[in-house]
Parts: sequence; C-alpha cells; structure tokens
Amino acid sequence: MREAARARVGVSLVFGVCGAGFATWAARVPAAQQRLGLSPGELAVGLFALAAGSVVALVAAGPVIGRIGSRRGVVAGAAVLCGGLPLVALAPDLGVFVAALAVLGVGNSLLDVSMNAHAARVEERYGRPIFAGFHAYWNIGGLVGSGSGALLAGVPISVHFPVAGAVLLAAALGRPGGCCSPDRTGARGAARSRCPAARCCRWGSSRSVGSWPRAP
Repeated sequence: MREAARARVGVSLVFGVCGAGFATWAARVPAAQQRLGLSPGELAVGLFALAAGSVVALVAAGPVIGRIGSRRGVVAGAAVLCGGLPLVALAPDLGVFVAALAVLGVGNSLLDVSMNAHAARVEERYGRPIFAGFHAYWNIGGLVGSGSGALLAGVPISVHFPVAGAVLLAAALGRPGGCCSPDRTGARGAARSRCPAARCCRWGSSRSVGSWPRAP
C-alpha cells in the first residue's frame, strides 16, 4: 500500500504539471499576440493549429501508449508540452508560431492520455475510487499556471515560458507518473491485455476516463 501511496503522489504531481503547463500558455495569449504583432485572424490560425495537434495526439495516443507504456508516455508528453512553451515564446514569425502551438497541443494531449491511463493503474492498485483527486490536481496546476502568468505579466514570455517549461519538466521527470509497477505494456500482446493502462487507452479521449468501464 505504501508503494501505491507514492504512486498516487507522483501521478497527482504530473496532473498538476499538465494543468500548469497549459495554463501558462493560456494566461499569456495576449502577450504572445503582441510580441509578433498578430492580427485576430493570425492568432486564430495558431489556435487552430493548437487544437489540431491536440486532436491528432488524442487519436494516436492509445496505440502509442499501448506500445511504449504509460510511464514512458508521461515522460514523452511532459517533454513535448514543456518544450513547446519556449518554442512558442521564441517563435520569430507566424509560421514557426503556428508550428510551435501544434507541438504544444500534441504534448498536452499525449501527457493527458498517458497520465490518465497511469492513474487508472494506480486506482486499480488502491481498489477504491480516487480518480477525482487526480483531476483536482490538474485544476490546482491550472490555478498555479494562470496565477503565475498574472504575477509575471510584465515579464517577457521569452523569459517566462522557458523558465516555466524547465521547472515543470523537472517536476514531472522527478516523479514520472509515480509508477506503481514497471510498465510491460509494449512487449507482448498478452502483457497488453493485462495492463490497465493499455486497456484504458483503447477508449480514446482522456476526458471520458472517469466513465471507462472496468475490465472483469
């Protein structure tokens, strides 16, 4: 049970990182627009790329995590999400800005699905419902990210985003998913069928994870 408790703390932290990472971007959208002198239409193109990257990653995340495991999915998603922040902040023109937002969307969704899949493993180890607590940490992270954005409104995003990305990535990698057991989800089909993470990922969007049925 002590191992499951450590895993719960680690996964909660990753949920917080995900919420804080996305909120960091959302709180500074006006600054990003002003930095490049974007028109409302140009900003909309960037936001479309963000959404498109998110959707593509949501569709691809299930098979990817089924192959590499939820632990590695968390690490990869956190790296892409946190790495996307400085890419957005340092983009020299609209084209790079749009591409950077697509990367940010991919990282957000990959981390989202991976952490939910891993949370399902932790909940199964606990043997009782604890999923709501994980999502509470996503909201707490959102509060931290948006609150930091408000406090640092006078700081250029070229400074804010790289620092925030580095801090969040360090936090995520310090406890990458708080794994309650080694991942075996990609080695063999039989292993995938036994792994809660692999079963969960087949259901697609992580936002419906609370309603995923339990395997018998």
